[in-house]
Amino acid sequence: MNKFKNVETKLVSKWLGDEIDIILNDTETNDELELISILSEKIENKIKNDLQSITEGYVSEIIHISFENIDYNELIDYYKN
Repeated sequence: MNKFKNVETKLVSKWLGDEIDIILNDTETNDELELISILSEKIENKIKNDLQSITEGYVSEIIHISFENIDYNELIDYYKN
């Protein structure tokens, strides 16, 4: 059984799994909306930073559209348990 329902969430988990774990462990709240907000901001900034050298419009657009498909609830459920 797959841990995650979509490829974007699966890729973020593979790529940033250890960092997701650290972010969630360092965050002192259990409020799900706050966790989603913190996690999404940090993940998106990390991805943008890591991929800033990609200037191709099409590739850049795909990456930014992919942010909408990341299921932060699934990431939180997986890494909090």
